[in-house]
Amino acid sequence: MDVSIIIVNYNTTLLVLDCISSIKKYTKDILYEIIIVDNDSNEDIEEIFYERFVNETNIRFIKLSENIGFGRANNEGFRVAKGKYVLCLNPDTLLVNNAIKLMTDFLDNNPTVGICGGNLYDKEMKPTHSFKKFFPSILWEIDTLSFHKLEKLIYRNNAIFNHSNQPMEVAYITGADLMIRKDLLNKIGGYNSNFFMFFEETDLCLKAKKEGFKIMNVPEARIQHLEGQSYKSEKDIIIKEKSVRLWEESRLIFYTLNRPKIVKKIANYIYGLSLNICYITFKKMHHPIWKEYYLRRSINRELLNNK
Repeated sequence: MDVSIIIVNYNTTLLVLDCISSIKKYTKDILYEIIIVDNDSNEDIEEIFYERFVNETNIRFIKLSENIGFGRANNEGFRVAKGKYVLCLNPDTLLVNNAIKLMTDFLDNNPTVGICGGNLYDKEMKPTHSFKKFFPSILWEIDTLSFHKLEKLIYRNNAIFNHSNQPMEVAYITGADLMIRKDLLNKIGGYNSNFFMFFEETDLCLKAKKEGFKIMNVPEARIQHLEGQSYKSEKDIIIKEKSVRLWEESRLIFYTLNRPKIVKKIANYIYGLSLNICYITFKKMHHPIWKEYYLRRSINRELLNNK
């Protein structure tokens, strides 16, 4: 088996079906299996998938009894994956070309690369966040404070998307399309279970780097990422607050696991300053995004006070 494709589902059945259709349409000349891990969805997904794929032996379904989060659900898929490589693919993604074959070929030809991913495009096929060039750190927070002008100054238009048409080494690949060697995955133990959602791929890529492997973007592999489509079934304000809280919690977990206390303290100070500046600036401009920064600031302060 060349690659095991793992798709974690939580009330996104139609998106998963579209994702699988795009895999079947574009993926050629490799042996693959698809493992769908369901995080205890409210939908009748099990019946739908068994009816749709009853005769397709390369599509497996794992039903979990509770929502254990993105990383841990992927870990359940890792345990049964038979592929030489494992691809974590978001349910709200659509292949645009034979991206999976392009990524497996790249890993075959580059043994020092442990993880790779393609270029991601939004629903309008415009370039979107595919990777970052550095890990969360004091530099990361200074970049946030500068409204990301620092990374644009350093990396120009290749800060989060590869416009060069050449493979590019990065710090981490977004979890939407992360392909990793199965033997490396076994060695580093999969996603850290401390993360429910967000930063788990960042932590995984850092582990791979510490094992001496490179993380690479493969721009020829093109995938559409319909980011946020999985939230359409619930009220936006509830989802926004939950999403922000998970992001803020995971950010702190990453620093706790991977950075010295003094670095975490300085990073938190700079990040808090940037949240204040953004909140005040956008509120004075009467820009509605000030509400999100107010929410982030409130949750961040709450988490720091309760640590």
